[in-house]
Amino acid sequence: MTSDLPAFQANPGLYLVKGPDPSVRMLAINPRPQAPAGKYLSNTLVRQAIAYAIDYERIAKFRDGERVYSIYHKGQTIPDVAIEPQKDLQYNPAKAKELLTQAGYPNGIPEPIELIADSSTYGVEEIDMASIIKNNLDAVGIRVNVRVTDPVLRTSILNGRNHTLTLFSAASTTSDPDYAAQTNYYSPRGVQRWGFNRSDVDQLVLQGLAELDDAKRVEIYHKLQIMCDGPDLLRGAIYLYIPWNYVVAWKYVKGDLTPTILFGYSLDWTKADIDPERKIS
Repeated sequence: MTSDLPAFQANPGLYLVKGPDPSVRMLAINPRPQAPAGKYLSNTLVRQAIAYAIDYERIAKFRDGERVYSIYHKGQTIPDVAIEPQKDLQYNPAKAKELLTQAGYPNGIPEPIELIADSSTYGVEEIDMASIIKNNLDAVGIRVNVRVTDPVLRTSILNGRNHTLTLFSAASTTSDPDYAAQTNYYSPRGVQRWGFNRSDVDQLVLQGLAELDDAKRVEIYHKLQIMCDGPDLLRGAIYLYIPWNYVVAWKYVKGDLTPTILFGYSLDWTKADIDPERKIS
């Protein structure tokens, strides 16, 4: 928890090392017309209005994170496939209202939309972050009711059936870009989690998996990001931030303790050493 950091920083015998988490926090929108609130959220203009209504910097600062613009971030994968398809989606409430007007809702969405937050995984900070997003959306005419998950609701969310707006994490637990593509773009998984099903996207995911040439793989994953996560928000994922992970160590632990994506997320202990006399200096 970021609230614990001051206590660690105040201890003279400890030091902190910061590294980016492999997971990207996002606001997931269920774009299927048959989904709850689908008659609104299937409209590209409404999805864009949501994106422009969010105060990204406040959210990133609140969670001690950094704004991101894609499911991949710089240096995360080999080959590095990170681009920024959502770079132009910046906090702009006036533009959000303009887009709602273009969508046919000059007075805002007439019905409230549910935003689901999972406090069981991320604690009370998740509810606070959902409240920030609710206030942002309420201010432009998209009324939001925040709902906290329970085990039954969580299962329903993960099969893509009953969520409208949901706070999610998308993690890449290997350094190969295929993992994130399979779990987020590929229909056998994506249609369950996101209500997203596109045969042309599936074909690209499989091409990226089979391709051996790194340069061609980079082209494929760039195309996937632009198609799915560009300004049209085809997949309905609005990227918020990556949190920072902290390693807290006694000062007699030397070396590079920066968190590293190996298989999963861990420390490369080959780069660390311990002073046998355990001197804190």
